[in-house]
Amino acid sequence: METRRYPHDRLDRIQPDDGLTLTEHGLVRADRLTATGRAMLYSYHATALAKTRRSQETLTAITLACLEMTTGDPVHATVIGTTAVREAAAQRSPRVLDKLRELARCTTRHPDVGEATALRHRITGTVLAS
Repeated sequence: METRRYPHDRLDRIQPDDGLTLTEHGLVRADRLTATGRAMLYSYHATALAKTRRSQETLTAITLACLEMTTGDPVHATVIGTTAVREAAAQRSPRVLDKLRELARCTTRHPDVGEATALRHRITGTVLAS
């Protein structure tokens, strides 16, 4: 049985700088995307940033997730935040870890959203492992 491949499956094989270029092109008109589409795009963007070890941009991605958690859609924020956590864990930057703690505090505003609770637990595990 052949496994069906989706276009985004190839994104893991793209060089980080090319991934940044592609996602930044998509973010230019992110207002035309659905919340799910924006979340995927921000997720890929955070992954590309982390692979290039650009901690300042990773901090920005985490900040975006916290802002979205506070003022927008918490489920959308968890998609961005989950990717940012995964990629930030590899950097071990004290500033990134501080921002992750801030994001964990932002998730407490949505105790009834399972995804936010899961993100908070993931952040706690990441911070404790550092």
